[in-house]
Order: sequence, then structure tokens, then C-alpha cells
Amino acid sequence: MPSFYVTGGTMRPDARSYVVRRADDDLRRGLEDGEFCYVLTSRQMGKSSLMVRTAAALRAAGATVVVVDLTALGQNVTPEQWYDGLLNRIGQQLDLEEELEAFWLRHDRTGPLQRWTRGLCEVVLPQCQGPLVIFVDEIDAVRSLPFATDEFFAAIREFCNRRSEDPALDRLAFCLLGVATPAELIRDPLRTPFHVGRRIELRDFAPSEAQPLAEGLGRAPEIAFQLLQRVLYWTGGHPYLTQRFCSVLATDTTTVSTEDVDRTCARLFLSPRAREQDDNLLFVRERLLRGTDQSAALLRLYAQIHSHGAVHDDEANETINLLALSGITRAVNGLLHVRNRIYHQVFDQRWVEANLPQRIERREAARTARPTRARRSLSFLRAIGRLGNGPGEFRGPQGVALDRWGNLYVADTLNHRIQRIAADGDILRYEKTGRQPGELSYPTAVLVDQQLFLSVLDAGNCRVQRFTPTWQLAGSFGSPGSQMGCFRSPASLAQDRFECVYVCDTGNSRVQKFALRGNWVAAFPALGSAPAPFRPTAAATDMHGSLLVADAATNRIVIFNSHGGRIGTLAAPGRRPGELNDPRGIVVGLDGTLFVSDVGNARVQALSPAGECLAVFGEAAGEPDEIGEPHALAVDAESHVYIADAKLHRITVLAWV
Repeated sequence: MPSFYVTGGTMRPDARSYVVRRADDDLRRGLEDGEFCYVLTSRQMGKSSLMVRTAAALRAAGATVVVVDLTALGQNVTPEQWYDGLLNRIGQQLDLEEELEAFWLRHDRTGPLQRWTRGLCEVVLPQCQGPLVIFVDEIDAVRSLPFATDEFFAAIREFCNRRSEDPALDRLAFCLLGVATPAELIRDPLRTPFHVGRRIELRDFAPSEAQPLAEGLGRAPEIAFQLLQRVLYWTGGHPYLTQRFCSVLATDTTTVSTEDVDRTCARLFLSPRAREQDDNLLFVRERLLRGTDQSAALLRLYAQIHSHGAVHDDEANETINLLALSGITRAVNGLLHVRNRIYHQVFDQRWVEANLPQRIERREAARTARPTRARRSLSFLRAIGRLGNGPGEFRGPQGVALDRWGNLYVADTLNHRIQRIAADGDILRYEKTGRQPGELSYPTAVLVDQQLFLSVLDAGNCRVQRFTPTWQLAGSFGSPGSQMGCFRSPASLAQDRFECVYVCDTGNSRVQKFALRGNWVAAFPALGSAPAPFRPTAAATDMHGSLLVADAATNRIVIFNSHGGRIGTLAAPGRRPGELNDPRGIVVGLDGTLFVSDVGNARVQALSPAGECLAVFGEAAGEPDEIGEPHALAVDAESHVYIADAKLHRITVLAWV
């Protein structure tokens, strides 16, 4: 049913895919009570559709309703033409054109604002029985006018303030809608700010509110519910993204699983082409980058939210308000977060870094200057931990991970535990040794997803266990064996942008892919592939969705496509720069650099995506005391590389500069 969903423009009041939210009730009740209301938020959130539906409900209840779209009044106009056009629009809808035109001409000695306000009070209100509600849509259009409009919003505020003196004004209510903040309505610091009225919060679809959208998918109810839940997983309930996503799924009847939804999401929103064509993604990008001075502050603030999230919402902060109007963030319990997973992946740290004004200026300078080759290096920054079994001490750590708050997680392998070292230094240990659910035996890897759930490779028990942020067991998968879904000597974990988990099943010469909850998805190499020496010890995914696997059998990096087919290799066996000897860890940095731990050569190398050696740190580079037996790697937002060193019993941190 392709026509079920509406992905552009304003919905009809009876549209079947209209999602009723709390704002519907809040706005209708507020206007019925005579309150002045405003709906100010980012584009494509459903403001105009909310207005049309509320207007229909108010008319049905006996109110007189007028809807004015300020974009229809034009930009290249004088104040007199603009206010005359505004009054004329009201007259057209109330069949009062002649009366208002005569009033306008009769009072040509007064200013245009006075004529507009007096026309409402002396002509419109007396002709209307009962409440009169005026919706003013697209109020941000006033920014493009060649004159200031502070007095327009001040006049609307005055209508509210004069109610105590003029009871007739109790019947008049306004609703303002647009992409603006209340502070932007009256910019003149010498005027009283616009502080009247009720703010209507127009939020993303809650899962319970969005359920009617499943009807349009044209599937059996249980499948439609499953698909819709996965859509909301990606969109976070963003109205436009959700409607568009669903409209595409409705036309593709081959989509029947969450993995199918993930592939559609990658094509529809995450691909390079989609980022340049999708209207919503382009709007967000332009809002963030449209002004050099503003964009630098916006990008730095957004980068902080994207990496850590510990930014408090503050309506008095202009930068936070501008960021909110771009639509890229939302407030949850007083803290700002990236609005949804699509935005989190499209507008990632790499994108922020590439679009900072100073980076753009440097790129432009480099483009016009004579080409030079910059050299980067890996340098020792600090070491975390030492040999022992106390808090912050390790024995043979093999796994390391970072969450979006900057907290460090370590698979403390020979101590049979996981340690979390918070950014503020606080240490939390999970120590339950054994074979029962929730117990660990030789954990060799740890992952953290966006919800701060942990996936732990419990290698001694040949399983992956998933824990909540408070260390409650949330599930597990895997058991000893050679069947699909079983493991022999598993070595490490990886995670892609869809939060699928990859297990390096070393003893079975394969990498297995699982959905987040443990459902088996695929094997690498693909089932039926010609046998070849393969000993996977570590894996990572790149920005193109390819799987990069450290193969200790051939001492190369093997590259697989998403279907499990080999598409290439990087590096070669040996001791020279760019060559490998028993690779055990691999991670992709924000700039696309591959960092590989090379145990046989006691070093970590930085490789280009083409496999060229960019830098070396370790024994071969002249730092024999600072690398012992490097295993898993992790990279933070500042391009610091964290190394789980099983021989030196610590986490070594390098700077990539």
C-alpha cells in the first residue's frame, strides 16, 4: 500500500498514516481554552500536519479558524504590502475581503501594523461568533524580509496582554509554528522578549503511538510489528524518517527480517549517495554548516554530545537552541543526545572533523598549494594498570573497548573478570568465575553498544554473554562445537554499525555473524567456499561495510564483502614495515586508518586503507619496553589507540598524531 504513507508535505486531517501524539491533545486543549500557543521545532516534524488536524477539530467544535502561511506573502515586499497581504489572507478565508480592503484604505494615514491590528479588532472579531483562532505557519520566513518584524510578534503578545482591558480579545487566540526559538521572535534587546503563550512540545513518535503505521506495511501482523520495531530502532520515531522508511518497505515485499530492514536503511540513508540526496539529511547538514562562526561552535558542541552525551539542555544557551532546531539532538532527562541512530552514523566524528571550518580552510590551502606528503606517527601517551588482581590491575588482558562516555572496559583474561575504568578514574569489577550463566572463564573480548550493554566473549565456556549497564545478564549464545552457532577456541569480537556481533571462531577457521540478540546470520568465508588456510584472530568493519579479518594463518588482513566472499587482502608476512607476524588485533580509526597489533613482531602498525604502512610503534620502532604482547585495540574520538598488552599486563595508550 504505497499510498498509505505520506513522506512530504502536509497530511490531510483524515490521513490513515497520521500518528496521534501528546501534542495533538495539548494544542487542541490549549487553543480551546483561549491560550496563545507556539510549536517551534525543526523541519519535517509534522508541525503543519498537526496544525491542519487541530484546525479541523476546532472548526468541528464551533470555532472560527484562519490559517496563514507566511511564505505565501512573498519576500520582496514593503511593510505595507506585507501587512496588507496578511490581512487580505484573513479576509479571504472569512469572506471579509471587501470590508477589510475598505478599512485598509480608509485608514491610510496610520502605519501598516496599526491597520492590521485594528482590522482584526474592529472588523474581524465583531463579525465572528465565538472563538477565533489564527494559525501563523512558517514564521521563520520573516528572516528573509527586508525589514524587521519584531513589532509583528510584539503586537501578537500585546493582544494577549490587553485581555484584562478588552474582554473581546478573550475570543482571539494565536498559534505560531515554525523553525525558530522564542528568543528569535523579538531580537531587539530594547524590546520586551516574547514570553507569552504555551509551548507545545512536538516529540518523535513513541513506539506505542507509532503502532498504526504497521497497517500500511502489508504484512502479517507479527511480521509488520517486527519490521516496524526495527524501523523505529533506526529512526528513533522521527516522523519524516519513519514515514519514508515505511513507505519503501511497503513496496518491497521481500523485506521480512530485521537484517533486511538494516540493509534497506544502509541504502536509503547511510550510503554516500543517500547523504547527498535525502531532503532531511541535507537540511540537517545545512543547518549545522550554514554560517562559519556559528558552525564551528555547533560542530564542537555536537561532537561532544556524539562522543560523551554529558551536555545539559539549556534553553538560555543560544548554541544549544540552534543545535536543537537543526533536529540532530533531543533532550532526555535533561541531557542532550543524538536524535537517532541514522543521524549518529551519518553525522559521526569523522564527518564533524571533516567539516570544521579550520579543517575546510586547511584542505583548501592544501589543494591550492604544491602537494606534500604529511607524516604521522604513533607515540606513547600513558599506561593504565599493572600486574595483579586488585582494582585496576590485570593478568594477561586480551580485550579492550570504549563506550560513548569515554569509559574503558578491559577483558582481564587470566583474572576471569571484566573491569570498567570510568573516565573519572572510578573502577568497577565484574568477578563471577565459573560455567553457570553470568559466570566467566577466560574472557578474551568485550564490546559496548550504544545502549551501554556489554557483549563479553567468554572463551573458556565458548559463548558470548550479554550484560546490561548494571551487569545483569541479558542473554547469551554459543556453545562448544563445530556446528554453526558453536565455537572452538574463539578469540575476539567485532561489531558493525548495525550492532551485529562478529565472533572470530578461530578453532573452526571462520568468523560467525550474529544479530544483536544472538540469532545466527552468516559465516565468513561464506558456506560452501573453497577451503583455504584461515585462522581468524581479530576483526573489524570499515565505513563501506566490509569485514577486515586478521588472519594468523597467512599473516595478512583478509577482506570480505557482506555476503562472506573474499574480495582482497592487505599486508604480507614478514618483519618489515607493513608486514605482519601473528596479527591479533585490528581496529579502524575515525580517519579510516587501520591499526593492527602484530604479536610476532611485538608492535602496532598504522596502515592506510590500501595497506601502506604509515607508522610503527613497538620493538621494531625502537620502543622495546613499551609493547609486549599486543592483542585487542580500541580508538577513541581523539584518535588515541588503546592496546590490551597481555605480556606487560596493562593497557597501553598511544597518540596518533
